[in-house]
Amino acid sequence: MPKPLAVDWQFIQALWLQGIPPAKIESQTGVKIASIRSRAYRLGWQIARYKAEATLARPLEVSLAGQIAKAHSKALAKASEQAQAGLSDEVSDQLAVLKHRKPRTLAELANTSRREGRASVVSKLVSTAAKLYGWDAQNQQPAVLNLTQVNQVSPTQVAKVIDVSES
Repeated sequence: MPKPLAVDWQFIQALWLQGIPPAKIESQTGVKIASIRSRAYRLGWQIARYKAEATLARPLEVSLAGQIAKAHSKALAKASEQAQAGLSDEVSDQLAVLKHRKPRTLAELANTSRREGRASVVSKLVSTAAKLYGWDAQNQQPAVLNLTQVNQVSPTQVAKVIDVSES
């Protein structure tokens, strides 16, 4: 009876579990493919290999890192929604102030060295609301007129204000 080969089966098992093809294992170790396959099936290496491959193929959400990333993403989305709601309230409050205090003269629309004019304030509000409500993405941003150019009258005269809001 021939003397048994001194084979490092733990090394061969490690190669097998890494997904190395039997032909490559044979070339590295000198053990025949049939012997490698026989031992792999007899000792359950194949099942362990399938489990390892299935674990690696799982989506990121299943892993701990994926769960952490998903929880962080949800927290950011919630914080974003809260900030958006707060900004929405602020925009609404500013619009209410503008509606309550109607301009009486053209001078109230323009900027001065002491204050920002109503036209500039409205323009900034529309810009903020466009970002907040996604008007740019929806192509539904209302038209903004340069209210200082509507009527060319002297600043002391009463200017007619045109409502440009969409109904």
